[in-house]
Amino acid sequence: MPAEPSPVTEAAVRQAIDTVVDPCSRLHGTDLSLIDLGMVEAVTVSGSTVHVALLLDDPLCTYTYVIQHELRTAIERLGGIDEVDITVVPNASWSDERVLPAARSRLIGDRLKSRLPLMPANLAAAGAPAVDVRPAG
Repeated sequence: MPAEPSPVTEAAVRQAIDTVVDPCSRLHGTDLSLIDLGMVEAVTVSGSTVHVALLLDDPLCTYTYVIQHELRTAIERLGGIDEVDITVVPNASWSDERVLPAARSRLIGDRLKSRLPLMPANLAAAGAPAVDVRPAG
């Protein structure tokens, strides 16, 4: 008689979600996960049903379908899941204040190395020292 699968836990779901890289992050080469970026508002597990509440910076994000597909695939790999419900939280938006500290440091370092435009307000929020980015002359 085959063993019953272990019940899925919130911790296991969060670990699976942590393998999903935000498409914009992938595009810019920083490869930060949805967990790193603080885009996951909540995870609940009820039996074999998983619900994920997701925050996006734009309600019309062109990557919404990609994010949901990759989330669903990562969570279903755990096994023992009958349903994955992903909801974009209405009336709330993701902001860079939600980025985890280690990811924030990596994001700033990657931007400095690649010379991507730095947003002064974002750097200040991350605790970075003020830098004069105006062209010389």
